[in-house]
Amino acid sequence: MKKNVLRIAGILLLILSLSGAVFFSSCTFVYPSFIAISSTGDTLDSEVDPNFGRAKWFIIINTETMEFEAIEGVGENVEAGAGKAAAEKIIGTGVKGVLTGEIGGNSAAVLSKAGIYVFTGASGTVEYAIEQYKQGKY
Repeated sequence: MKKNVLRIAGILLLILSLSGAVFFSSCTFVYPSFIAISSTGDTLDSEVDPNFGRAKWFIIINTETMEFEAIEGVGENVEAGAGKAAAEKIIGTGVKGVLTGEIGGNSAAVLSKAGIYVFTGASGTVEYAIEQYKQGKY
């Protein structure tokens, strides 16, 4: 009887571990294709602005089609709370992700609460950062 219980327990553990492996192997993160990138200018050749809140521009782009629109940032027009103001502006665009060099905790929290993913560490040109993003580097 004891051998049968151990055999059944072993079979159940094997089944659970295999089903868990199958379940978790199918769970992969899908990077949003509609994102905003902090930028020093209004083209894909512009450099990524390392500071989200004080960014001069944001490139709103569909990374699949590479169609984009540049919108002016709020950083120079706001003395305090630039990060939160920039986050609220970005939320209004409908993007699902933000790519930037660095971002403050309050700005990141506002974006996260709105369901927008934040990716940091971007540098180089906007176009280069997008290519790195597509490869899952952030």
